[in-house]
Amino acid sequence: MTVLTAILTLAVSSPAAQGEGDLPWWEGLESALLPTAGKWEESSPILPSTVGDPSPIGNPREPVQLEWSFGAHLGLASAFDSDDVVLDFGLHARVRMLSWLGAEAAVDFHSSENFEGGDIRVFEVPIQLAAIFYVPVPQEWKVRPYGVAGVGLYIADITYHGTLGYRSNQTVLEPGFLVGLGAEYDLTPQVVLSADLRFAFPGNPGGMSGDSLDFLQLTFGVSFKLGK
Repeated sequence: MTVLTAILTLAVSSPAAQGEGDLPWWEGLESALLPTAGKWEESSPILPSTVGDPSPIGNPREPVQLEWSFGAHLGLASAFDSDDVVLDFGLHARVRMLSWLGAEAAVDFHSSENFEGGDIRVFEVPIQLAAIFYVPVPQEWKVRPYGVAGVGLYIADITYHGTLGYRSNQTVLEPGFLVGLGAEYDLTPQVVLSADLRFAFPGNPGGMSGDSLDFLQLTFGVSFKLGK
């Protein structure tokens, strides 16, 4: 009833009774019914913004400038069915496209590997193209662990000796794939060291007496960044 009485009182008031500086009746009504109108902006708190707060771990979606590097690696390799462990030497080129994604092209040379007690010897040249998936770590870390997966072409020169010497030597080109893991370490802003463990699975050519060319490869490398 109080609100209704205020409305009726304001509505029937004569405009002539209002002074020159008085508010019109409808604005008086607004003031009567909404005494806090116009004060919200003064009383409302300003909430702190969290946009752009730094994160200890880099945003995996944040693009980075293409970062190219070239280098060489040295290590050991051994087929699962071979009789020994052989020396591996290779060259590689890497590019980092995102904070979490890179790519690599590499060519390796394995010294001759013995199978079947030396009756089969294989000289292999793996040519590999792989994606590198970096694990998100704090940006101040110098070590960047990663996983790797890709495809390859594997050139194998197969020669026969001893009891298998009657067979004709052959050179084969087999497709395959690889998976692995590794880590990079920034020795300087321009020089990066790396350690890499890979499992490669090329197709199995004929004439291997049931042996497989699938192999394990452990390498240590150095890369030199281009640009800054």
